[in-house]
Amino acid sequence: MLVAVKRLYEWYGSKGDRQLKLYEGDDHALTRNAKEAEDMIVRFIARCAGVRMTDLEPEERKVLDDSLIGSVEEAVEVMRKGGDLEGQERLR
Repeated sequence: MLVAVKRLYEWYGSKGDRQLKLYEGDDHALTRNAKEAEDMIVRFIARCAGVRMTDLEPEERKVLDDSLIGSVEEAVEVMRKGGDLEGQERLR
């Protein structure tokens, strides 16, 4: 799995606008770091879309600050249904 993550890191963006964050000791669903990972993804998407987070209206910012998928349990269920937890991928 780590090889796939590093490959994606190499494919996306220039060195100035990408970041590789590994959560040591966490599982495939990032159950311990889900909110931080989600926040990083939201910021990445905003940058790719040319949106500056500081330019957002308060209502727009609130939507992004709220969890997009809900609870960690809901995120795990989505991953399970999508087959993301098959094979070597696992939860603690």
